[in-house]
Amino acid sequence: MNLKVFKINDLVMFEKVVNGNNGLDLQEIGLLTFFLTRKDDEQILKTQLHEVFGRRRLEAAWKGLHDKGYMFSILVQGSGSRYYLYYVNYQPFTKEEVMKTVSEVSLNHDIKKVDAKDNLRPTEKGL
Repeated sequence: MNLKVFKINDLVMFEKVVNGNNGLDLQEIGLLTFFLTRKDDEQILKTQLHEVFGRRRLEAAWKGLHDKGYMFSILVQGSGSRYYLYYVNYQPFTKEEVMKTVSEVSLNHDIKKVDAKDNLRPTEKGL
């Protein structure tokens, strides 16, 4: 997994995440906090996260962050293989942020699929 974390000036916004009345449950806050404390372009294996959070808890928190717009993924075709690029933000992504990221990724990668909250999905044909 390739992870891109969006922060403001390398500051982690714990207070806003925890106290921001954002509808996140404790597992989602924990996973989001974990992501926000990683390097901006860190590579993480999802199986490593299963060891930290437990498989069921991880999948539930992952789905919650995705469904609430805090993360999205892009499936790209690399040299002979496909892999996902994951994007995480301290606040829900806007459609404009998703579109800008997809546009930037498409300059260097062959995009196969964008998996984002329904109202954030790009509408270009083929995504």
